[in-house]
Amino acid sequence: MALTNDSKFLTRKYALMFIDMMLLCVSLLIYLKYFYESDVWPRKTLSQNAVWFVVLCVLWAIYSNLFRLYNALYASTLFAFVQRTFFVAFITSLSYLLIPFLSPLFPTSRLPFFIFISQSVAILTVWHLIFGKFLNKPAISKRVLILGAGWSGKRIAQIILDEDYSNKGYDIVGFIDDDDNKVGGDIDGVRVIASSDDMFIYARRLKNRFNSISSAYG
Repeated sequence: MALTNDSKFLTRKYALMFIDMMLLCVSLLIYLKYFYESDVWPRKTLSQNAVWFVVLCVLWAIYSNLFRLYNALYASTLFAFVQRTFFVAFITSLSYLLIPFLSPLFPTSRLPFFIFISQSVAILTVWHLIFGKFLNKPAISKRVLILGAGWSGKRIAQIILDEDYSNKGYDIVGFIDDDDNKVGGDIDGVRVIASSDDMFIYARRLKNRFNSISSAYG
């Protein structure tokens, strides 16, 4: 199933995108209050310059989709998700300050410029680190038993363990294969747990413990 057609993924994606945009707006508010040289706080910040916040959110939406940030929700490692967050936050905040008329006037000194970029990157990176570590967990783990440890079986395992699917809740229990010599061995990090002769005995013994059995034979 493609990620773009997964309702759970889309719900999580847009909820996270909304929170990300709010955090970017908080970063901009901090910048305007403490580091911006013109007097826009607090009355003029939102009432007369709402377009500043809209442009920032639009840029985030563009870059996060362009660089497939939210597909990295299911990256094989948390580092890949956080690394992509760092890059998207950096390029969003940098390009935002360089847009004339639709963003705050470019600061006359370099310090506010670097502070806004640094705090935006830090806020979003730390938030995504927390999200990826503690909140981005599948509600139900789907256990999968793969029949056949040949080329097709290994390909099925690779697809399930791929960046787009590895954290969607699929848990490969192992392979079952015709070759007794493979039993007990390890193929690409997935264990061959039984031969095909023992398949039905094994299935009965572990009845109701599998959500899916995928066949790689034929």
